[in-house]
Amino acid sequence: MLALLLACTAAAPPSELPSETADTALEEVDTADTASPDQDLSEAGPHSVNARSQSVTASCEIELERFTPEEVTNPPLVILSHGFARDRKNMVEMGEHLATWGFDVAVPTLCNLGFTNTDHPQNGIDLVTLAEALGGSPLYVGYSAGGLASALAANQDSSARGLVGLDPVDSEDLGLTVAGSVPQLGLFSESSACNASNNGVPWFQTGEALRVTDANHCDFEGPTDQLCTLVCASGSSSPDPLRQEVVWAMTTAAVLGLNGDTQILADWWHPDGERYEAFHSQGRISEP
Repeated sequence: MLALLLACTAAAPPSELPSETADTALEEVDTADTASPDQDLSEAGPHSVNARSQSVTASCEIELERFTPEEVTNPPLVILSHGFARDRKNMVEMGEHLATWGFDVAVPTLCNLGFTNTDHPQNGIDLVTLAEALGGSPLYVGYSAGGLASALAANQDSSARGLVGLDPVDSEDLGLTVAGSVPQLGLFSESSACNASNNGVPWFQTGEALRVTDANHCDFEGPTDQLCTLVCASGSSSPDPLRQEVVWAMTTAAVLGLNGDTQILADWWHPDGERYEAFHSQGRISEP
């Protein structure tokens, strides 16, 4: 599916796209910002952000933080999910960052992702319920086991526009069974016990996944904490600013790209892209 999106850009500049394709792209991105090639997507975007807490009833009362960009009409919805035994507070920095780029970002605490109550399929159902309550048509973005919940949700949600996995972790091949149901991109750390030896990589076809060099599992949280760094990063400082720059930039490019900005997708996620090549030549990204 990613190849189809990229093919539009590879075949011709945006101004030369067939009118039907160009119109579709405009319809998909007219409520969110696009970024020019010289913009640093690891930095905050052009919008100030309003933050608020709310709740939605699913298999539990889902508590969430909502980040909404100012002066954007009907911003596209992103649902950003945390990892195992974590909660929404570990993803709010990423949520706020994406909102500065024109997205309405919901960061929930999942009902069934703890030491005593893990239920991945139910988490997927709950995310669909959340999306419906918030207006539908989401991009699902999920970290670690939240990536699995996001994949399951995207597979069930006919309005889903895409999936971004942030070091996603599979369980019982549940993610593998639904892989490719929507356009998707995956960003990974180095293989470790905390990401189940990169067992989420097989969800993604060639060109749909990248590894951040020397990254550990905690680099994809924001903020992370000592529990994660002790268990998953050997107590080292995380997130490292240089690795975080790559994680923030590539995640933002993935969300903008799957929302319809094929130029951003080609520039950051395709080997011929200028930004991709810059990170790759510096040894900061590679194929997993």
